[in-house]
Amino acid sequence: MNLIFKNPKSLQRMREGPLGPYVDFYAADMHQQGYASPTAEAQIRLVADFSRWLAKRQIAPSKITAEHCQRYLRVRGRRPKSDDHAALKRLLNLLLCRGVIPEPSLPAATPADQLQEEFSFYLRQERALASVTVHTYLPFVGQFLAERFGVGPIDLSTLCAADITGFVRHRAASIHSKRVQLMTTALRSFLRFAQYRGDLRIDLAACVPAVANWSLSTLPRALPPEQTERVLASCNRETAVGQRDHAILLLLARLGLRASEVVTLRLEDLDWQNGYGKRAERAMHTVDQDNCRRAESMAGRTTETK
Repeated sequence: MNLIFKNPKSLQRMREGPLGPYVDFYAADMHQQGYASPTAEAQIRLVADFSRWLAKRQIAPSKITAEHCQRYLRVRGRRPKSDDHAALKRLLNLLLCRGVIPEPSLPAATPADQLQEEFSFYLRQERALASVTVHTYLPFVGQFLAERFGVGPIDLSTLCAADITGFVRHRAASIHSKRVQLMTTALRSFLRFAQYRGDLRIDLAACVPAVANWSLSTLPRALPPEQTERVLASCNRETAVGQRDHAILLLLARLGLRASEVVTLRLEDLDWQNGYGKRAERAMHTVDQDNCRRAESMAGRTTETK
């Protein structure tokens, strides 16, 4: 503490409140873990502020719970950062290790929790999936089980295709397309696990609908005609720049050229007399030549077969 706070008054202020006797242990723990002084100072100040908050509410250290930490961060007056949560979590671990607070009691596991635990073990041991993948799958499975069975007993043999498609359709309307793909993958994996266990007699994994994932699929395919006209009208054709922009937009909107094709377009690429682009003519000629060679090759194989 003396290495971080040089001012005696600041040092005294950090030790105020019910957590005062433990602030030095907290600072020593951060120093042992190699935290930089600015980071340690910020987190110690947070713990000291939390201590004063506890003093106002007459909460003893032995009564502190994770709910008190969450409540303090909500009413603190600014948006909590990940470092704030980490600081208070480290404090709870310190109090737990020193016997100040008791080991938190875990709620009784529901049937859905037990099934998810078995599914997690299956993914790790039988499928050898990474922990990140397992943690990604489990929330989707938990949501599906909660929606279908609640907190009561789970009988997977009662599932049908409508349960699967209905859940996917309902959830897909509220999450991003990438998350929808992860959700369907997790459901297929879980349903194969259920069939592996013998809970399902039919392959319900095949009933999970596929989700399109085309590049930029969420963007509109094209602007409506009235909006296209508004974009064209926005160009100031009284200036050279406006005339250029108007010409580019016409090439994009009415001729269907790609942006890369417009960028590389030159005046010599246009046949003004006949009204078409020379590049397009050369491309069509190349395609015709390829088609002819392909047809000749097929004809030669047919003759050899005979």
